[in-house]
Amino acid sequence: MNQTELQSLAKPLHNNSRVLYLLYFRPAANPQTGNCPPLNYKAIQELLNSGGANITLGREINEFILELIAEELLEPLTTINDSDSLSGVQFRLPQMLQVQNPALSQRKRINKDWRPNDKTFEEIAQLVGVIQKDYSDTELGEFIAYWLGRPEQTFSEWQWTQKFVLHIRKSRQIKGYNPDSIIGYQQVEKQPEVVIDENTKKLIDRYHGKS
Repeated sequence: MNQTELQSLAKPLHNNSRVLYLLYFRPAANPQTGNCPPLNYKAIQELLNSGGANITLGREINEFILELIAEELLEPLTTINDSDSLSGVQFRLPQMLQVQNPALSQRKRINKDWRPNDKTFEEIAQLVGVIQKDYSDTELGEFIAYWLGRPEQTFSEWQWTQKFVLHIRKSRQIKGYNPDSIIGYQQVEKQPEVVIDENTKKLIDRYHGKS
């Protein structure tokens, strides 16, 4: 994920649009061309509904896709009509192809000395609403131990950092981490240390089944 994509996703978008980009289109896109496999309504419906949505119609999904097109996050490879079914249509991710640090895109296995990229960690944590942007040795150790047991898995530095942010966010929500955190002038008792506003609630981790 590069800075251009992060800035676009930080705009006032529907949460389901962000979920589609981050968890449906982006992981499946060809890293050289930005092209995605043909669109599959059923897969999208299952993804969104697994996080609590109630999507039953293709035209509901179309609204989220059209929003991503309007923000230039998605680009159809063929001419489409707003009222047509988009099943089987191929899209590309134009902003994905922006030049980024090669070190962040090179795929590799995790190792016992792995640490998240600080800048990427801050950006992703901000995007998904994690307030306390430091982490404990225990949180890092649990994450590394989990993935050391899966040596066949290789991801880019950005993807490893994303997975770590999602891991600590999910873990802190489950544990009710930092119950007396202060948000602005309002004290929120017995809440996880994650702020969910109109642009970030129901993001990513609700749809992410594992670390």
